[in-house]
Amino acid sequence: MADRYIDLDETQIHGPYAAKMIRRSCVGLVPPCDSGLEHVASEIEHATAEVKRRTDAARTASAALREGAQGKGPVLGRSVRFLGRFSTHLDSQPKGEVDRRTYFPEDGTAGGVGRSAPRVLLALGRIAELLAKPECRATGRAEWQAEAQALIAELAPVVEHSSNARTERTAATPPLEAVRQAWLQTYVAAKCGVECVLRLSGNMHLMPVVFYDLAVPGSAKVTEPPPEPPA
Repeated sequence: MADRYIDLDETQIHGPYAAKMIRRSCVGLVPPCDSGLEHVASEIEHATAEVKRRTDAARTASAALREGAQGKGPVLGRSVRFLGRFSTHLDSQPKGEVDRRTYFPEDGTAGGVGRSAPRVLLALGRIAELLAKPECRATGRAEWQAEAQALIAELAPVVEHSSNARTERTAATPPLEAVRQAWLQTYVAAKCGVECVLRLSGNMHLMPVVFYDLAVPGSAKVTEPPPEPPA
């Protein structure tokens, strides 16, 4: 029974193995077809290399995104806590001196900002800008502004890194299935060419020897190539 589904990782096993076995077991059986066999073996290798390139790019972007999320956690938590403390500080101001909605336009509270890094970063920037204005009446504004600026300096690069990684992953991931399908078309085409040579030479028993997916159970997860058969 043939493997019913060849995933991205399995292409890196079935592809090189088939190309090698085509050259080893099929070339020479019908000499006029040798150039065609060499061509399909090269096409399999080319398609396999492209799958690896695209897969590696997608996984690198995913790893960068996870790294960005991990790095964002500590500074994001401190930034959210800063917003809460600053909101409490506004409560201590003389009545009528400070308009809370100037600092927290969402609903007048720190909770209205939310906890997403981009929104927190925007809130920090807004607060730092307002505190820098000469007409600002909030007490201790220099200290609060300095703390907000320090948090911005930490959080902004992490948010940018995460955003860039997400963009790269989005660009890399959707085409992966298309690349796998293109690889499958090349692989199936190679099977057709090899089958032609094996039928002409009376060696159809070599099909599962050349194409390992024909020799494994339908639900198999292949993690390594088989031992090479005797010459």
